[in-house]
Amino acid sequence: ATEEEEPAAARGFALALDFLEANPEAEIETREKLAGKVNYLRGSDPAEHRTGLPTYGELVYQDLWSGVDMAVRGEEGALKYEFLVEPGANVEDIGLAYRGAEGLSLDEEGDLRISTALGELTDTAPVSYQEVDGERVPLESRYVLDESAGSYGFKVGVGYDPARPLVIDPGLTYSTFLGGTQFDEGRGIAVDEFDNAYVTGLTRS
Repeated sequence: ATEEEEPAAARGFALALDFLEANPEAEIETREKLAGKVNYLRGSDPAEHRTGLPTYGELVYQDLWSGVDMAVRGEEGALKYEFLVEPGANVEDIGLAYRGAEGLSLDEEGDLRISTALGELTDTAPVSYQEVDGERVPLESRYVLDESAGSYGFKVGVGYDPARPLVIDPGLTYSTFLGGTQFDEGRGIAVDEFDNAYVTGLTRS
């Protein structure tokens, strides 16, 4: 069958989260070094292989927008990301877009719906807070869409104090999807007693 005749499930798709008007020189800080190592064996030339690379529990894009860091980490088997907004920084500078998505929308609960060739994925409504006298004070916050650009950002409600640090924590719910922008094929899958998933197959991503 030609690619046009194949069902979408046979072709698959890839999503990428783009940072809009972000600092191209943002440095990545690694935190919480882990015991595990990873290997990248691309191609047949051993000189191009990368083995024994360290892994980390958290990566922080520093000053991705002026006064705004983005932290990415694993938490309870899922990928988490959050924005750390310094005092005086502008929340509205944060701009994101899902490359590969067919459209974005918001549902009645304020969740972000990401339309793809294989259906909808969801980022749950953001949870935001500030530390006041050692306690987390929750703040009302929501996604803001620019449908014409296919992008989104955040808005923080009443009670936000620009003189204090702010944390915006969206809920990423599709992080168990696998694959990349090139050929991927799963041949087998298994789950152990700790709910870890193991996939074997082929990839050129």
